[in-house]
Amino acid sequence: MIDVVRVALAAWRLSRLLVREDGPGEVFARLRARVGIPQVGHRQHDPISVLYGILDCPFCASVWAAGILWIVRRWRVVDVLAAAGLAALFGAWEDRGD
Repeated sequence: MIDVVRVALAAWRLSRLLVREDGPGEVFARLRARVGIPQVGHRQHDPISVLYGILDCPFCASVWAAGILWIVRRWRVVDVLAAAGLAALFGAWEDRGD
């Protein structure tokens, strides 16, 4: 059960990074721009690749992220992403109270 929660949190964090956030050094923003997604929130309806569909949809990204992370769940990257996911969720909950 703990593995499922860890992978779920890690997948949520990774999909959020890929689809919604710029990331350190704008690495994720540049990745999205490279596949044709200009900015967060500006949708285009002309997908140019499979990556476009994954990086434009948080639900699609989370399915792929969860599948990949489940396969490599023994790696420490899952723990790091899960901890970052929890921290981000706590921050979002805290911000809602303001």
